[in-house]
Amino acid sequence: MDKRCDGQVDCQADGSDEEHCDLIVLDGNTYQKRRAPKGVMVNVFLSLVDIQDIQELASSFTLQLRITLEWNDDRLAFRNLKPDHQSNLVEPDQVSKVWIPSLTFANSDDAATTIVDKDTILAIDRKIGSHPSPNSLEEIHENLIYSGNQSTLKLMRLYTMPLNCKFNLRLYPFDNQICSVELKVPLHLNQSMRAILAQVQEDAKIDPTHYKYVGFRIDSDGSDGTGNVIKVSLLLKRQYTYLFASTFAPSVCLMMIACLSLFIDESHFEATIMVALTAKLVLFTLYQSISATLPITSYMKLIDIWLLTALMMPFGVILVLVTADLKNTETDDKEPNEGAEAKKGGGQSLISAVKVGSLVPNVDNAGKKPRRFSRVVRISQLMIPGMTMMFVIGFFAIGLSHDIWEQET
Repeated sequence: MDKRCDGQVDCQADGSDEEHCDLIVLDGNTYQKRRAPKGVMVNVFLSLVDIQDIQELASSFTLQLRITLEWNDDRLAFRNLKPDHQSNLVEPDQVSKVWIPSLTFANSDDAATTIVDKDTILAIDRKIGSHPSPNSLEEIHENLIYSGNQSTLKLMRLYTMPLNCKFNLRLYPFDNQICSVELKVPLHLNQSMRAILAQVQEDAKIDPTHYKYVGFRIDSDGSDGTGNVIKVSLLLKRQYTYLFASTFAPSVCLMMIACLSLFIDESHFEATIMVALTAKLVLFTLYQSISATLPITSYMKLIDIWLLTALMMPFGVILVLVTADLKNTETDDKEPNEGAEAKKGGGQSLISAVKVGSLVPNVDNAGKKPRRFSRVVRISQLMIPGMTMMFVIGFFAIGLSHDIWEQET
């Protein structure tokens, strides 16, 4: 009997050993496909294959997973089952005749459900130590019959499912995210079916873009008494190194350029103000390009603090340069008038000459004009670069201090 319905013709004369090999035996008069077996328990096996297409802007991600559902149906019987369930595959025309459990992806946009199609595999796994019985004498072909209590139905299918995920971007780009897959028993099966998470496996090839897959966490396995909700959370750690080249390094360079404009002679006001303005405009463009890739939130993200502070620094440099230029202009307009009045006074011509001469850049022994810096510029030469350096160090200290997810999990 082991060679009966094994896929190979052993009766060379008529091939009768491979005839009437339908696995499932059911009574078409009493079996109701739409009704679940009484008190049926469905074991759910999840295999995480890959995480694809993470979209913070759309608050979604695409998860590829393999779902296996196992249950018993005591209304069915099975013919000539082999020890290996992979040898007991049910033909598609018979799959459509039996009751199939279904689950709903609760966190998908359209509440998608598990389906049965050409990609679905239904196999029968006979229990170890099960004892088959011979078929009735009315049947022409000899078969071994296994009861539904001694056999388990296994429904397997690979899904690529877009799911919703609430991203917490407060610490972006040093953030870690939790995205989940949530399965629920459909409303019409709530009273007749229970789903229990039996096992979760993960593929070693899971490698989402811009993230590092840390692991999974079972939040609900359906064993809380209701058996209606299964929730598995995926722990993701953002890979922020690419932002150093695209965001942090350029913005630091632009802030340094703005700071360096404070050390250029104030007589070159037109050049220094253009340097600071250009740095500010480039930083604003960088801020817009990054903001366009992230969702609008009611809270400020860590990257917003970085970019807004980077924008304010050139603005502070511009204020210092303009203030110094206005002060120098007032001094230049005031002191020549005082010098002219002193010249008319005769005896005070020497003093006035000294005052007037002080406004004219002196030439040292080497023939070079000394740099001229007002008091406000000299103070800013210390304060602005120092505050910028403190901000950069503090920003990365805060961001990296939260980068301990992997050690905790």
